[in-house]
Amino acid sequence: MKITAIKTRLIRIPFIEFLRAAYGGRSHASYLIVTIETDEGIVGYGEHDGLFYETADAFIHSELKPLLIGEDPVQIEFLNHKMEHFLLWNSFAAYPISAVDTALYDIKGKALGVPVYELLGGLYREKFPITGLIHIHSVAEDVASAIKLVGKGHSVLKIKVGLELDRDLERLKAIREAVGPKIPFRIDPNMAWSPRTAVRWIHRMEKYNLQWVEQPIPSWDLKGLVEVARAIDTPLCADESCMSVRDALVLADAQAVEVFSVYLTESGGLTRAREIVAIANAAGIACVTGTWGEGGVAQAALLHLVSSSRNFSYPGDSAYNLVADDYITQPLEFDEEARLAVPHGHGLGVEPDWAKVEKYSKLEGEDRVFAGGGQRFIPRARLIL
Repeated sequence: MKITAIKTRLIRIPFIEFLRAAYGGRSHASYLIVTIETDEGIVGYGEHDGLFYETADAFIHSELKPLLIGEDPVQIEFLNHKMEHFLLWNSFAAYPISAVDTALYDIKGKALGVPVYELLGGLYREKFPITGLIHIHSVAEDVASAIKLVGKGHSVLKIKVGLELDRDLERLKAIREAVGPKIPFRIDPNMAWSPRTAVRWIHRMEKYNLQWVEQPIPSWDLKGLVEVARAIDTPLCADESCMSVRDALVLADAQAVEVFSVYLTESGGLTRAREIVAIANAAGIACVTGTWGEGGVAQAALLHLVSSSRNFSYPGDSAYNLVADDYITQPLEFDEEARLAVPHGHGLGVEPDWAKVEKYSKLEGEDRVFAGGGQRFIPRARLIL
């Protein structure tokens, strides 16, 4: 089998609410859909989420396509080795590589007549519980969101914090009073604090039953992350600090965190995400899924990763229920316990609905990740001092 064509489509779908966090906010989810065609008529799909959509689109056509046309798509490790040459110069390449890698697994699964999870170790679990995500709004709005999410079966709430510290305490207190003492909270400042600020404020928040704190300080500050971990009782989760296999090795060696947040886009796809999970398994570190607001193809790929691993025993993140629509023919559905089931069809088990792709390719609205509420985002230095 040979790769004969690589095509891309950039689409944008609105969120049902504005997703405000310490880094800024988002009103839309953008997806770069990658289609890889073969001489045997088997077609694979991948999806790029996160950042750099237009740049990733150009990069795929100018740099990756010449490396891949004419190659055998089932030789996934070999093709990753070719593509990852670019990672020596810029980690941005992981984002478009992840979409290509996902499409290669889709092709291989279809060629062999098996779901992708069979290529990753076989089915370990059928369904995966998802956290209830609460972004930064008014206290009343966040309380209403928490009550609604718990009512839909979410067993853990992840609460964005980091814009106004006193207000964060007010929000946590009100949400805890609304949902009762048993629902664990995770808080995510998105790197908004310095180590000293993180220790001081986490100590004040721990009384609200924190399961863990995600990425309290900037991703580059490994020493600071270790200092925070040693000074608090609550476990830490690495998100922005755990973007590659090498990051995972460094974090495990430093014993800096107890949880890895794993993304397909940032790690470079299923191939390297699986290696991050292997490091976590060896080091006794838990894994959960991170989210950029994935569409159906990337969300399905994450479910194949999760369903084939002994790790991922805690609910993971997904903003799938916050996107107003999906572009696949059969959108994924949450059950009464807020779980998503892995698709069982060949390959990823999902296919694009090209009428919807056409509808959302008009690129209405913006997905400016580092902008907040329509205003130019200015970092608040006082929060990280």
